[in-house]
Amino acid sequence: MLDFGINNFSHKTFELLKKGIEAQNFRYSTIANNIANSETPGFKRSSVTFEAQLKRALASENSDEKLDARITNEKHIPFEIPIPWDSVTPKRVLDYASSIRNDGNNVDIDRENTDLSKTTLVYSAMLDLLKQDYNLVNLVLR
Repeated sequence: MLDFGINNFSHKTFELLKKGIEAQNFRYSTIANNIANSETPGFKRSSVTFEAQLKRALASENSDEKLDARITNEKHIPFEIPIPWDSVTPKRVLDYASSIRNDGNNVDIDRENTDLSKTTLVYSAMLDLLKQDYNLVNLVLR
């Protein structure tokens, strides 16, 4: 198999974009659930966390500012434990703390619509990047 040096880059880029698109799909369903229950008494909205987790994982993988610590015994605790980027998954977080209405519901329909628009833009941008990645691979293969 020919290796042009972009194979690993392309694979990692593809996998990161795939994870991002999956996270946006998960976010879509969460926002849709929030909107569907916007009039349900006592309903608490959910949000999705993914980007911050992924950023921490990528930073732990490429950290140049690591404190050099020798571990001389297996019972020693390492100063920094790298987080594999491919293990990061989107997580749904329930917002128990806030309440907008007297019935306990905390769904703000304007906020949900704004989040939906943002999710659509990010999803579209990721699909464009994925298309560019495929075009780059096709260019190299020609």
